Amino acid sequence: MRTAPGGALAYYLPLRDYIDSPLDRATVSVGFLAHDHERARALLATMRSRYQELIAADLGDPLLARVALLLGDGLYYETLTTGAVPGDEVDILDFVNRLRAAPPDAG
Repeated sequence: MRTAPGGALAYYLPLRDYIDSPLDRATVSVGFLAHDHERARALLATMRSRYQELIAADLGDPLLARVALLLGDGLYYETLTTGAVPGDEVDILDFVNRLRAAPPDAG
């Protein structure tokens, strides 16, 4: 993710290669374990924190990184509930470019 072409966010948001991958299945499994095991909860928290750090470094804005993570969560949830990965109606790279072009908060 750190060295991905296009940056960490462009790597994180598209789901086509993630859904049902070994990483996806491992993350879901650890998520189930996290209900009863502190080490599993800590592992998920560390993973989430590292994702946010990498995306914040990529975007230069921790708040935009948080929003991007939540967007990824929503895309993933939609995929789980509809059975379909968002397709052409969601131009992920265009969204990433818009985030990169967003002016810093003036206030």
